Formats: sequence, C-alpha cells, structure tokens
Amino acid sequence: MVKKKKSLRKNKSKARQAEKRARTRRRLSLVLKTTAVIIAVPLLALGFIFTHDLITQWDHFNTKAIHITGHRHLTEAQVLQLAGIKRGQNILSVNLGQARKRLISHGWIADAAVNRRLPDGLGVVIREHTPAAVIDLGPGFLMDARGRVFKKLGPGESGQLPVVGGLVFADLAVGRDPETALMRAVVDLIAMSRGSAAVIPGKRLQRIHADRETGLTLTLAGQPATIKIGYDRYSEKLQMLNMISQYTARSPNLTGIESVDLNNTDRIVLGPVVPDAPIGNNKEV
Repeated sequence: MVKKKKSLRKNKSKARQAEKRARTRRRLSLVLKTTAVIIAVPLLALGFIFTHDLITQWDHFNTKAIHITGHRHLTEAQVLQLAGIKRGQNILSVNLGQARKRLISHGWIADAAVNRRLPDGLGVVIREHTPAAVIDLGPGFLMDARGRVFKKLGPGESGQLPVVGGLVFADLAVGRDPETALMRAVVDLIAMSRGSAAVIPGKRLQRIHADRETGLTLTLAGQPATIKIGYDRYSEKLQMLNMISQYTARSPNLTGIESVDLNNTDRIVLGPVVPDAPIGNNKEV
C-alpha cells in the first residue's frame, strides 16, 4: 500500500510539471506572436507609405490629358484651379472626393464628378445651374426653373433673363423648393413662359412684379407692355393673351394694346395705345 501511494504522488508531480511546462510554452508563444505583430505593424505601415509615395511620384501616372465637360460659365483653367488639380500632376495623388467638394462649392456648379482614366488621364464632368430669372432684392440673385436661388448675381450674368421684383428674402428658396404662395406663383409663371406656350411668341418677358394681394404683373418688350395676370390658371390666361394679341394685330381700328388685365377671365380689360388718352379710356372684352 505504501508503494502505491508513493507511485501516485510521483505521477501527480510529473503531471503538474508537464502542465507547468505547457503553460510556459504557451506564454512564450504568445509573447513571441505579440512581439512579431508589434514589429510587423510599423513595418507594414512603412511599406505602404513607401509604396504609396513610389506610385504617386511615378512619372508613368503623370497627367497627360484632362477632359472637362459641362462647363459654360467657367473656363477650363478656373475649373482646374477650383478643383485643386494641376496639369502634369500624378493622377493617383488626386483626392477625387475633395476635388468634387471643392467644385460644388462654386455657385454655378450644381453637381460634379472627377474620375481617373488610367494610366495618365483625368475626367471632370460639370453640371451647371440653369438660370431662369433674376430676383431683385437690392442685390440680385439668380434663380433656377424650380425657384431655387443658387448664387448672387455677378457682372454680366443677367443676360436676357426676366427680373422678378416684389419678393422679400423670406420668399427665397435656397437649396429647397419654394414654400410661399407668391414664390410658387412666380415659378409656375416662369415655367409656362419658358415652355411652348410662351407669353407671346416673339416678345421677351422683361419683368415680373409679385404682389401678395393682386398676384403677378408682367412687363413685355413691346405691346402689350403690361399684363396683369394675378394668381393661377396661367396656361389658360396665356392662351387668351395670345388670342388677344393676334386679334389686335388684325384689327384696323386698334393701333396697339398698352395693357391687359387678365385677373378675371370673364371680364378682360384692355388698355389701347391712344396718344394723350383721357383717363378711363379702357375697353372691356
């Protein structure tokens, strides 16, 4: 019995020693792996940095062609300067996302895309805002066909655009659809005047005066010079205006129409052009 107890104790001692050696090996292995990772990470980082610098400085990828499309108000030089792109620059060194952000920060640019064309080209696609009118608030602002104001008016940018007066800053829609009834009326009218049913064919819309009480009044180049068109039903009213214009052009008794009041389509008031006309010399149709 004594020999069996001694043998059992000896076996337990050997097992504990074996387990202790196994724990030591595991700890040593963990230390070695951790050390390897600590050494490998900065080496890999240095390798990536070296590879990045090598590629982005390699003449093989230097820009030889830059294709810019969609720009009308900006020159190619202005587009490149705005995007932060230089001719001859390595195309892999261009931050495409940052270049796009820089481009769309400009008032004329609605959207932009910058892409690489391996091995030595860059493409820049510009989508500019299309102005539909000038909003006159002291300073002028350019507005698109949806009523969104996208930039302050610059020298020579008004062109042949109609000028909208009578609005206030609260009416402006910057980056969103118009919210006030008066601004929506202006947008609807401009959409009609830009379409196939123009105000009067061959006559340019010069000005829109917006009034919260009476609606819109138009000023045209030529006769009739002033049209009170009020609110809504613009398609119907513009068709009637064209019919009136055609009728007066064929009428030998009328030298021309100075003004038309279309607020009430059941009671249209015409103001004929009569030299030194007395007050109240308007005709109802």
